Amino acid sequence: MFKSVGLFIFLIFGFLMMPGCKSSDNAEKKVSEKPKCVGEKNKNLIIRWGDYDTYRLTTIGYQLTSDCRLVAVKKEINDKDYITEYIKTLDPDRYCEIMRLATMTVVAIPTLNAPAEKVNFVEYINEPLNVYNKAQWNPAFDNKGNKVYKALFDTLMALVPKVK
Repeated sequence: MFKSVGLFIFLIFGFLMMPGCKSSDNAEKKVSEKPKCVGEKNKNLIIRWGDYDTYRLTTIGYQLTSDCRLVAVKKEINDKDYITEYIKTLDPDRYCEIMRLATMTVVAIPTLNAPAEKVNFVEYINEPLNVYNKAQWNPAFDNKGNKVYKALFDTLMALVPKVK
């Protein structure tokens, strides 16, 4: 009796998992596609955000590139380049939404610099077009200028998986 019930549960579970396996293959194919919003002029776009300690000159944050790769970044005072660690690859459509939001934010408020000991920041870097924008603000305060960047920052942070 128990063997037949166990076999029945195993078969049902197996059938339920089959469509899931097929959809993950489709998801992998979709991730490998080039995002429709990426062209010659923004193929090297970098969106970077996180926390910057102005006294210790350390940066801890995240970076999203036009190949939809999300990585953690860290840079200390003596580091020449960022140390990166892969987190995940975004869906191309989601990447395009984020890229459009970041572009609109940078166009709407091209400059934001509110110095503090520890600041939040968003960088928008497009070297082929010679665009480098870094907005930074004190996260403890709200004002007219930083509300849009705080919203972008929160949207970008939502991309990062929560650590359990």
